[in-house]
Amino acid sequence: KDAPQTIAVSGTTPARTIRISPSTDHRPLVFPLTPQHGVCGVAFRISPARKPSEFVKGSADTRVLGLHFDAIRYSPPK
Repeated sequence: KDAPQTIAVSGTTPARTIRISPSTDHRPLVFPLTPQHGVCGVAFRISPARKPSEFVKGSADTRVLGLHFDAIRYSPPK
């Protein structure tokens, strides 16, 4: 609950690591993309990721969860 999370970003964008505070809400992230063989891609690795069943008393939810993305939008270069 109170631990910062780290997003490792890779793909057809320069690799970077971003720390997210537990109090962060609706932070936009912008990544320039460079196509490789006509395809753009972004990969996110979130740490720490946790299972609610291990941290919420009475939870049976065993999914591994990290951050929540509200939307991902592509804007072509101008």
